[in-house]
Order: sequence, then structure tokens, then C-alpha cells
Amino acid sequence: MKRQKNNLDERQELDALKVESRGLMLMYLGLTASIIIQMFLYGQNALRYVAGETIVLCIGSIYSVAASLRKGIWDRRLAASAKSNLGVSFIISGLFALLFGILSYVRFGMGKVAFESALIFFVSMFLVCYAVLMGMLIVYKRRQKKMNEAEEEEEKL
Repeated sequence: MKRQKNNLDERQELDALKVESRGLMLMYLGLTASIIIQMFLYGQNALRYVAGETIVLCIGSIYSVAASLRKGIWDRRLAASAKSNLGVSFIISGLFALLFGILSYVRFGMGKVAFESALIFFVSMFLVCYAVLMGMLIVYKRRQKKMNEAEEEEEKL
């Protein structure tokens, strides 16, 4: 199939990228909200109902992370550092531990057990999240170094 000519000027191209970016973020948030709502509605049988959304969310996330790292992109707002990874890990783990605690309380009705399980979930998720982000940071730094070296080689020629 013959490739079509791009009919957009630079401003329109930037606007289109913004629209696509916001649409993707809306889709991520929608899938996440759908998963969370279904977890509350279906209780112990929820995994059967959210498997499709979870798989789509995971595949999209893995692609997005891999493609960004490959291009040497970390984030628009957060610095690529251990400190920002610590903060992100803490916030994300806290939010999901809170949801996990609420789900546990709704399912089992025991406040102390729900709190303890949410605390264990928080610590576990924090450690995993921080380790994954630090691994990604190492890959990002290596990629940046490689890209900078290639750029310097081009300048010498």
C-alpha cells in the first residue's frame, strides 16, 4: 500500500500529538477505573471479569515504557533520579494499598485484618515498584549515554 502524504502543517501536527496523548491517557485512566470498579462489584470472582482489561493495560504500559526508554525519554515533569522514584513508589503504593484495604474490609469486614493486609501490600508493592523504577533508571541512563556518544561521534565527522 502506498504511503499517504501528510497534509498537516507543524502546528497541526503538534495539536494532533496532544490530542493523541490525551486520548491515550484517558484510555489508561478509563481502563484503570473500569478494573477498580469491577473489583468492587464482583468481589472474589473479579479476576475473571477484569482479565481482558488488565491484559490490555499491561501490554499498553509495557510498550509505552519500552518505546520511551528506547528513545531516551524518561518523563516530562519528573527528574530521572532515585529521589523521584522513591516518591512515585510511595504515592502509587499508598493509593493501591488504600484500595486493597478497602476491598479487604468490604469482603471480609474485619478492620484489623484489612489494615494489616493493606500494610503488607503497601510494603511489598513499594519494594517492587521502587526496584522496577530503579531498573528502568539504569536502562535509561545507559541509553542516554549511548545516544550522547553517538551524537558526539556524528559531530566529529
